[in-house]
Amino acid sequence: MLTLCVMLTSDLQKCFTLTLTDAGKGSIDVVILDPHGRKDTIRPSIAPVPGKEGTYLVEYIPHDQGLHSINIMFAGQQIPKSPYGVNVSPGETRDLIGQSL
Repeated sequence: MLTLCVMLTSDLQKCFTLTLTDAGKGSIDVVILDPHGRKDTIRPSIAPVPGKEGTYLVEYIPHDQGLHSINIMFAGQQIPKSPYGVNVSPGETRDLIGQSL
């Protein structure tokens, strides 16, 4: 099972957690496309959450306003409902959670 929780941590930095339960062995990969479709402008960091086995924190800083595409892969396969859309705009305090593109 995979759970995705997206939250805004500041005006610049965004993060979400991935919780893998009974997912088996595999690696997590996250590719974020900016509003222009470029995939190399945002480099997310992925780290295990201490004390929460199977939970990972993904942090990133978007550089442009607009709709970003968060593509999440586990064991080389895109997870269900991925990609997720996250709209970035000045002063916005909420994200689009779990909206497939």
